[in-house]
Amino acid sequence: KRKRKKTKFRNNKKMDDMLHAVYSDISCDEVEFVNAFGDAIDADISNIVITNSRFNNSKNDAIDLMTSKCFLYKNEILNSGDKGISIGERSELIAVNNKIIGNKIGVQCKDSSFAIIYNALLKNNEMAVDSIKKNWRYGNGGTINIYKSIFLFNKKKITAGVKSKINIYDSYIEYNTKNSNKIKIINCDIRRLKEPKEEKYTIDTKDHLYIQKYIDYRNENVRGTFDEDINTEAEIL
Repeated sequence: KRKRKKTKFRNNKKMDDMLHAVYSDISCDEVEFVNAFGDAIDADISNIVITNSRFNNSKNDAIDLMTSKCFLYKNEILNSGDKGISIGERSELIAVNNKIIGNKIGVQCKDSSFAIIYNALLKNNEMAVDSIKKNWRYGNGGTINIYKSIFLFNKKKITAGVKSKINIYDSYIEYNTKNSNKIKIINCDIRRLKEPKEEKYTIDTKDHLYIQKYIDYRNENVRGTFDEDINTEAEIL
C-alpha cells in the first residue's frame, strides 16, 4: 500500500508551472505533484534536491531544468505530457533509484547539459531517453550516462542527435540496440533482468562537483530500483 506524501500540490489552473524556482535552493521530500497545468517543477539557475516524491499527470514536463543542478532520489515520475525529466541549458543532473514511467519522453538532455542516471526503471514511455542539440548558443547537445538500469516496454528506444551522446552501462534492455558514434551500449544484455554484472564503474566527476556530492547513493549490486520486485511496478500505472 502506497504511503501518502506529506505535502500535495494539485490541479493548478492559472499559471503554467506548479512550482517555479529562480536563483533558488529548493528541497522537496515526500511531496506529491498531481495534474500540473504545465510543468510540475520549473527550475532556472537553481539548485534542486527532490527525494521520495511523486509526479503524476503533468501536462508538460514533470521536472524542467535550465542552467540548474539537480539531485533526484527515490521518486516516481509518471504520465507526463512531454518530458519526465528535461535537462537543458548547461544543467547537471544526478538521478538515483527513480521510476520513470508512462511519459511522452522519459529523459531528455540538451544544450551542453550533463546527466548521470543510476538504478532507474524506464518503463512504458513513448520514448525512453533522448539527447539533442536544440539551442545553437550552447554549442553542444546533451550527454547522458546511464548505469545499472532497466528499460521495459518503451515504444521508442534511445535517440541521440547532433553533438550529443548517450552511454548505457550494465543495464537490461529488452531490444537489441547497436552502438554508434552517438550511442554506446556497454555490458548490457537482453536476458538478465535485475542481476547486474560484476563490474564497478569509476565515474570522473572532477568537472561536475555537484554530482560528486551524491554519487555514493548508487547501488552497484542491482539493476533498476532498490527496494521492490520489478513485478510490483504494474501497481502504479
